[in-house]
Amino acid sequence: VVVYLGVEIGDVISTGNEIADWFNNLIMDIFNIGSGNLLQSGNVLSWNVWALSPEEVYTPEWENHADYWRYSIDVNHRSPNGDGRNPQYFNGEPFSPKTALICDKLEELKNKLNHNAFKNLKLVKEVEHLLESIIAKNCGG
Repeated sequence: VVVYLGVEIGDVISTGNEIADWFNNLIMDIFNIGSGNLLQSGNVLSWNVWALSPEEVYTPEWENHADYWRYSIDVNHRSPNGDGRNPQYFNGEPFSPKTALICDKLEELKNKLNHNAFKNLKLVKEVEHLLESIIAKNCGG
């Protein structure tokens, strides 16, 4: 028995807290930039789910097959067709997240931390310092 499961991604649900809502949307923006908009509102994610226990298999072959696909999906976020190093969309088009877009979001986070009620907290200052370091190393300043 195989069940086909499809889930449509919706909008981020508002908490009613301005800072939490802003942060939740920022995290989703960063994730979507880095994943090719995987969790963008309106997208449909789908899986085939086997509902019965598996049939008997030749264990070494199954383990190799499972590792092959698990590594490709968990590490490379793509099917293992090709060299396994370059992520790509389903149609084979190469996927390359736009570093500038991610840098913009990190700057947005740093600026927001510097202009809210928590800006003087030690933890916020430490996060700001880490963001400045990440931005300097990866975003040209």
